[in-house]
Amino acid sequence: MKKILFTVLLVAAFAGSLFAQYDPKALEILDKVSRKYEQMNGFKADFVYTLNNEAVGTNAETSGDITAKGKKFRLNMNGQEIVSDGNTVWTFQPETNEVYIDKFDNVVGENVNPSNIHNLYRKGYKYVYREEKAIKGKPHHVIDLVPEKASDNNFFKIQLVISKQDLTFDSFTIFEKSGNRYAFNIKNFNPNITVEDKSFSFSKNSHPNVVEVDMRDY
Repeated sequence: MKKILFTVLLVAAFAGSLFAQYDPKALEILDKVSRKYEQMNGFKADFVYTLNNEAVGTNAETSGDITAKGKKFRLNMNGQEIVSDGNTVWTFQPETNEVYIDKFDNVVGENVNPSNIHNLYRKGYKYVYREEKAIKGKPHHVIDLVPEKASDNNFFKIQLVISKQDLTFDSFTIFEKSGNRYAFNIKNFNPNITVEDKSFSFSKNSHPNVVEVDMRDY
């Protein structure tokens, strides 16, 4: 009888978690956050990027920054400069003086980064509100995004930490199945900045003798 009761409770708990994966509370907050970011003229943010894997003792940290305007962005991270005008993405590697050119959907669609985290939930993810917690004395929402097709991704969730006060991101962490944890902690956030569109294209004139590697599949 105890075994049957335990099984019933387990099934009920699992069913409840499935329902929560499309949590209306999480959706309401995510919609507000998305609208806030999309209504900005542009924004700039500095962040600290950390790779951690406790099982193998990995803990590496680097800094980066991003300037964004709608789908357009300029991202500096891990010694690379990644620039997009919303259609094309240029990835410049200073060490080799090479720039890789690809279509926006081929690059951004497969990668989670500070330029698209505010609207990532709209396609291919379930979402659940985890908790409200205080960070440095200020309330924050904690929301998990879970890929709808788990087998198609090398990560099993993305955890978002959002300021309750102004609906901006404090951090987000990608949890890989391998045990890797990729955390982006926002240190400085400047909203509604004025950015010229020409800032979001790669200039060959500013990179003498750069080697172009075109990866676009026409």
